[in-house]
Amino acid sequence: MHDSTGDGWLAHFLHGTSTLLQIQRPEALTLPNAQSTKRQSFFLATRIFEISRSLIFSSPTFLSSLEWTTALANFWHTNGAALWHPKEALFDLLPLIADLSIRVAQFCKNVSQLPPQEYDLQVLAFGSKGLHMQESLQQWWTTASAWEDELETQITSPHGARTPDKELLIGHIYYHSISIYLSGTFDYHAHWDSTPAPILPQTTIEWHVREILDVCYKLLDQGVAGVLLFFPLRIAGARAVDSDTRAAILSLLQTTSNRGYVVADAFTADLSQLWWSCERSDSECGAFDVICR
Repeated sequence: MHDSTGDGWLAHFLHGTSTLLQIQRPEALTLPNAQSTKRQSFFLATRIFEISRSLIFSSPTFLSSLEWTTALANFWHTNGAALWHPKEALFDLLPLIADLSIRVAQFCKNVSQLPPQEYDLQVLAFGSKGLHMQESLQQWWTTASAWEDELETQITSPHGARTPDKELLIGHIYYHSISIYLSGTFDYHAHWDSTPAPILPQTTIEWHVREILDVCYKLLDQGVAGVLLFFPLRIAGARAVDSDTRAAILSLLQTTSNRGYVVADAFTADLSQLWWSCERSDSECGAFDVICR
């Protein structure tokens, strides 16, 4: 966290967390004993770092495999029911979107080798899968909003104002981020220009960016570790076109760096390079140019 290059963060924090989660095995989510309970709490607290690694670096994650998704589904229906929160439902979905994005990128890389009929089928199939994911995200937003409305009537501060749910705010910021990410999986490629896909209009993307920044300020005010904001800020930065928005993103990264997460400087350098490249060319910026690749 104190290395501005990002190398140590990538090697130890992200890949280290990934290894720690994998060696627990999915069975740890279903065994009802004291040791497994500790492992389950660790898993829920740290899986977002493995998810972020996959999203930021467009790298596969074991969390999208059938054995892990099945174990998680069983966990929420058994001894994990008491720990359920809308944020966790979203985090269950994120690895599947990361997996889809990686497969779409592989398809785009090898598209010239496909016969026309196979090309058409895969374009339609990926677009359909993306729309299904987008629908799942909208269903999550509806469920989370209803959950928040119910919570608002139950939890108030001594002065009568609702106490912000930090976990739900984290869910919100990742919802806005992954919505842009899913759109970018398709809207950066001409293959889906005339084929149904989860491509958002520019006005919606701009709304998501504004919401990301707004929630970032709220989370930092609540003392949330800035490391949780790296993926959302990187996604917002890839779509930021005006100077005020870019300045706000850099300010948030600087605040995170000042609080001890100096690795934020690597994201600042990455975004600065991306914006410089965009200004030199009239083409659309790429959303998935990432640090430490």
